[in-house]
Amino acid sequence: MNLYLYAILLSACASVIQAMQVWAPQQNAEYPVSTKIDAKYQISNALSSGTRNMYVYVEPGHKLVHKSSYPYTSMDVSFTFRAPATKGPFALVFYDEQTAGVLQFPFVNVVNVALTAV
Repeated sequence: MNLYLYAILLSACASVIQAMQVWAPQQNAEYPVSTKIDAKYQISNALSSGTRNMYVYVEPGHKLVHKSSYPYTSMDVSFTFRAPATKGPFALVFYDEQTAGVLQFPFVNVVNVALTAV
């Protein structure tokens, strides 16, 4: 049942991403091959534990270029990834699974970020 719910949430997430555009390509522009993303996250329940899964998609086409998973040990996450295609906008998708007691609370959060050359 949980896998079915996750599939529905990720499908809905893909629909949201399709409508987003943050960084439009420009003609004759130089595009970075490395992008640094700083992400901040606040835990809603201090007693919660679990993991946060991050997916980075390049738009259009929802091309997955980065996937990582973090435990709830830090509120700040910073990482550098190399995107194979950076001529379009991209979106961060945070897929969180918080556990409090025996209950699990999945959350999907979509964040738009502009490209920054490193």
